[in-house]
Amino acid sequence: HTRYGTVTGVQTCALPIFTAEKLEASLTQQAKGEGRFTTAVSQATATGEVNFTRADGVHAFTPLLAAKPAEQSVTLSGPGSWVGQNRTLIKGNTIAMRGDARTLSVEGSGEFTHQSDATPASGSQAAQPPLDVRVGWARGMTYDDKAGLIVCTGSAQADLSRGSLEKDSVKAQKVTLAIGPDTKSQSPKPDASFAATGMNRPLLWALARSEEHTS
Repeated sequence: HTRYGTVTGVQTCALPIFTAEKLEASLTQQAKGEGRFTTAVSQATATGEVNFTRADGVHAFTPLLAAKPAEQSVTLSGPGSWVGQNRTLIKGNTIAMRGDARTLSVEGSGEFTHQSDATPASGSQAAQPPLDVRVGWARGMTYDDKAGLIVCTGSAQADLSRGSLEKDSVKAQKVTLAIGPDTKSQSPKPDASFAATGMNRPLLWALARSEEHTS
């Protein structure tokens, strides 16, 4: 099934999910008993200036979006692809998300940027400005939402700054970021229809490690 022109995909609540120049979808029929069937999308491909927006604020852009709803997988491919939410953005030429496994991976070079909330003063603790995080890599990145780990490999560089005075930068073949639990989500469980991207989760620690060589 193919649609051309400015195509808009919608959720059941009638809010736009994405717009694209071309949409191709493979449909299957599923038996519901008593001779009744329902039609479902087994896979879909959207091309040409694809803009994706979800109700919880997750948004993405890509020249090519491929989705398999049954596997809860979405892959963004092509130059300029990115996915983000609030003040977090992940860039890469190939971004693969698995909602069931709650993982996200970037093949090849890419960039992760995030800005946390400012910390208000409390007792003897002074207020803290927002923490800005930028990590770039050359080989790839994996994000495991369950473990709360972001692993960037290949000439990775992490730049962290808080205000104008506190700045830190590390370079290594592998940089690992650990993030805490979601502090803003109103749902006890993440929406598995689109892999989470750690948008509302505070940074706990960062570890840089040079690549080990064995003979």
